[in-house]
Amino acid sequence: MKRLLPVTGLFLTLACFAPAAIFAQEAGTKKEAVEKEEPQPPMEYKWVNFAILALALGYGIVAKGMPALTERGHDIEKALKAAEQIKADAAAEEAAIDRKMAGLRAEIEALRAAAKREMEAEGQRLKAETAALVAKLQANAESEVATMTKQAQQALSARASELALNLARQKAAAQMNASTDAGLINGFVADLKQMQEARN
Repeated sequence: MKRLLPVTGLFLTLACFAPAAIFAQEAGTKKEAVEKEEPQPPMEYKWVNFAILALALGYGIVAKGMPALTERGHDIEKALKAAEQIKADAAAEEAAIDRKMAGLRAEIEALRAAAKREMEAEGQRLKAETAALVAKLQANAESEVATMTKQAQQALSARASELALNLARQKAAAQMNASTDAGLINGFVADLKQMQEARN
């Protein structure tokens, strides 16, 4: 049916230019008639022939062209409806994409806020762990210092006792005889025992 449209256009063109061709032929025929002096059919016959030709062309156009034009119109309507449906689908898809993009922006903001909160919490946790570690190290250092001080005091006391004992022995050896020497040594040993008991 679609192939009939060029044929229909050809028929319409012939219908438009046929009268001019007939009149030109008629003018040429008159000249020839004058020249040849042959009898020609009357003009009414020519008009009747032209009317028959025009009716045949019109019938062909209406019989063949109108269904083709109607079908072409239906095809155009279907194409327009399909285009409108495609346009509506595209608009719906665009709206869905816009909704997704809006949701994506909100999701990104939520992720940023959550990451910021996590970073702050991690910073607080690290600060707390650092403070606890510093306090533990400080307590250990203080404990070690106290232990070392106590050990140094004990070593110093032992050394002082040893030096005092040596000095007392030297003085006692220089000034005393055997009986006072024994009494002093006994007294000093008693004093050392008391000091040791006092420490324990």
